[in-house]
Amino acid sequence: GGDGLSRPSSYDQYESNIRATMNATVDPCVDFYEYACGGWINNNKDMDGSKSKVSRSFTATADSNMKLLKDIVSSDEVDPSVQVMYGSCMDADAIECLGLNIPSLQLILQDIDQAQKIEDIMFISGRMHQIGCPSFFKIDIVVDKRDPRQYITSISGSGLVMKNLNDYRDGKNCKLEPYRRYVSGVLGLLGESNPDQSADRIIQIEKNIAAWQLRSRKTTRGKGADAGEMKRSIGQLIIDTNGLDWRSFFDSAGISADMILVNQLDRIRNITAVIQSTPIQDLRDALKLRLISSLSSLLPQAFAKSAFDFFGKTIAGKEENKERWEVCVQTTNELVGESIGKVFVQKVLSRTGRDLAKTILKSLQDAFSDILGELGWMDTNTRAKAQEKVKNIEQLVGYPDTWDTTTASVPITREQPFLENVFILRQLRWKSKVKSLSEPVDRRKWTQPVDTVNAFYNPV
Repeated sequence: GGDGLSRPSSYDQYESNIRATMNATVDPCVDFYEYACGGWINNNKDMDGSKSKVSRSFTATADSNMKLLKDIVSSDEVDPSVQVMYGSCMDADAIECLGLNIPSLQLILQDIDQAQKIEDIMFISGRMHQIGCPSFFKIDIVVDKRDPRQYITSISGSGLVMKNLNDYRDGKNCKLEPYRRYVSGVLGLLGESNPDQSADRIIQIEKNIAAWQLRSRKTTRGKGADAGEMKRSIGQLIIDTNGLDWRSFFDSAGISADMILVNQLDRIRNITAVIQSTPIQDLRDALKLRLISSLSSLLPQAFAKSAFDFFGKTIAGKEENKERWEVCVQTTNELVGESIGKVFVQKVLSRTGRDLAKTILKSLQDAFSDILGELGWMDTNTRAKAQEKVKNIEQLVGYPDTWDTTTASVPITREQPFLENVFILRQLRWKSKVKSLSEPVDRRKWTQPVDTVNAFYNPV
């Protein structure tokens, strides 16, 4: 039932539905994706050409959820923190009036301007994690795959603002010139005296990092996802990276653990070499760019528009940016989503519906277990281990059994600038994440808002 493509009553109707999704005018040897999906793409676009409207698709469900969330965050059914966040985000006039005159933001920008050595750059880079703005390196708290009962600090190389390495290569798909205009524009908005020259130097930093990654991609292709992972003490990592000050980096991020899971040490070494050979002024400018780019959708319109013109239009091919209310709903849900989630599930998913979904999944799990018992090629020990894994699968369906209370009572107010409220909540969530390093792994913990349209399997 419901709207969208109905169940075909005959093979002819089924064939007709399939052909309607194709674009038979295209040679499949030239563009098979357009040949197979072109009709579906052309017939199911929003005005900006970026979102499908096909019923029952992830996008259609997400769009429907977004409209419901808009009603929820504007209602009296949610905690005051939700109303504060959404209201301060929607106050575009106040955001424009304040500009970048936000105490916490100005403090970071001043610290960047006053950085005199690489140790200062590393300290600021670590601290930026607390507000969700990683720079040259990215910290995460993950389940230790070699001991899935505990969490471990993970470090990986970041370094690039454009995420597609091919955008840094010379050729028809190169995005360096529009990227240069974007970087220069951001630095100009920040009051840099020579934004074009600074942009050239920042881009050279990224080109140096990208060049190594492009070369190494050929040698790592086809290897396992964890092939480049290794545990190192911070002392070992300092030796591995020619004395780079990792202790101040992790200390400023609030992390005291000594053992670190390093992702692709060679990549981190490469980024380190680039940092250590780059003038401090260029590193300061690069940090500013990463900070502002990470926050662009939350800043005054000049910054948000500049980011969308490049990342949205040039990189992603979008024609229109999100409406303000969409940005505010997503930001509010990201930071204080537990209160929103409670109201959301009351409106869309009854306890009976959740129990039915879990019953269906349990039936699939039981059927899988029966199949394992019939596989002749499995020996007894292997079958027992497989059955144990099936038995230990946790079903996270609909909503959590217990709700996270991290942001239940937080010091945010409508009198504070919107971005100040964002920083307070991000720091609170970061501290909660870091705190998990001293706690056992909670396999029933939800890692995304309950309205997220998603399904996944986490092997740990």
